[in-house]
Parts: sequence; C-alpha cells; structure tokens
Amino acid sequence: MPKQKKIKKHEETLNTFKDRKGRKWTFRVTAKHAMGLHDDMDFDVRSIENLETLADLAGGDMELLRLMAYVLQGQLESRGVTADELFDDMDGDDIQSAGWAFVHGLIFFLPSHTRNPLLAWASRVKTIQNQSGSAIASRINSDEMTDEIEKMISNLMDMKS
Repeated sequence: MPKQKKIKKHEETLNTFKDRKGRKWTFRVTAKHAMGLHDDMDFDVRSIENLETLADLAGGDMELLRLMAYVLQGQLESRGVTADELFDDMDGDDIQSAGWAFVHGLIFFLPSHTRNPLLAWASRVKTIQNQSGSAIASRINSDEMTDEIEKMISNLMDMKS
C-alpha cells in the first residue's frame, strides 16, 4: 500500500468546504483525478505551479466549477447529489470558498518542494484579499468619501438647475 503523505494538522481543513445544507466536501486529488483532469478536461494539475493559473482558479470562474465537479464526482454519487444540485445553491462567496478548497486539494497533490511554497502563496493571497475588502469598506465609509459623494450630488443638482 502506498504511503500517504502527511498533511499538517492546521492544513487538514484547507481542502474542504461546506455547502448551504451543511454537507462537508473534501477535494482529495489523486493520480487518477490528475490523469482524468488531463485527459477528460484538458487541465494539467502541474499548471498550478504557474501562479497566474492558480490565481485564476481561486477566483472562481466557470472552468473551476467543471473541474470541481470532476474531482467531487465520487462524493456526489455516494451522496446521491448531482453537481447541478450542489452548484444550484451556491453564490459567489460559496464558489470562492469551494474554489480555495479545490486549489488546496490540487496543491496537496503536488510534491512537497512545490507544495510548500504554493501553500505559503495561497495563504498570503487570501490574507491580502481579506485586507483589501476591509480597506475598501473603510474607505467607502470614511468622511472623505462622504464629502466626495455629497459634492458629486451637489454638482449633479446644479447641472439640473
């Protein structure tokens, strides 16, 4: 029996997400998945070593949904759920969460010399995403922004007069 690679305790949940019905889904990419993704979906798992490809996947486009459904196929079948049923109840936040879980599933498939830097990169990108969202919200709610909006409204009102 092949030796399973160890995933650190704090990384165990990185490749999982929960849907709105509370079901836990885990992206555990195997060599069989990697071959199928390549042959059936024209996606090379090693392409995630290119950070641009990895960022595109984490962003959650339609290609991501097809790839996720492929890897989740066994879990979907065992639960009697179709990919359409799973995805039908997902919004942008859910897709992003599932996308990050999928990206981590792909990263965990790679050898450690590649996996470790990609895990660090993914962690940093998620941190920056969270920080930028907070920074934008703070800027929108700032007195400076309120003043700018009031000036714009005033200028629009003057133009109508």
